[in-house]
Amino acid sequence: MCVTLTTGTNTCVIIEPWCPTYIGGRCYRLSEDRATWEEAKLNCEANSSTLARIDSADLLMTLSNGLPKDIGVYIGGSDRVTEGQWVWAYGNVPINFTGIPHFLNIYREHQDCLMIKFANNTATLQDTPCVNDKLYICQSSLVN
Repeated sequence: MCVTLTTGTNTCVIIEPWCPTYIGGRCYRLSEDRATWEEAKLNCEANSSTLARIDSADLLMTLSNGLPKDIGVYIGGSDRVTEGQWVWAYGNVPINFTGIPHFLNIYREHQDCLMIKFANNTATLQDTPCVNDKLYICQSSLVN
């Protein structure tokens, strides 16, 4: 079933139940399956979306409230090209962690993909191996 969501001048055509969480002009969906980071990226793309981009502490906390506790969930950041240089998977835009106070700067070898973890009422962005099977969050932006 196709659904058209119109907000102001923006329209987003979604396939129900694609958009259970709608925040700031974007639709977010937590996967039902587990996948490696690369598989998660491909799965999101197969649904005309991308792995989620978390660009504020508010968005991190809002999305974290719906996550299973103590389980890491992939999002779209990695430092696979150069260790310690985190970029978003789409456009290789450097990740600015300013304003996202709970980033755990672990930088261990072979932990090149970014995940959200919600534990003890605190959301953190952490690096993790890309080959582990995890849940993941896809996002779809509104189109004009």
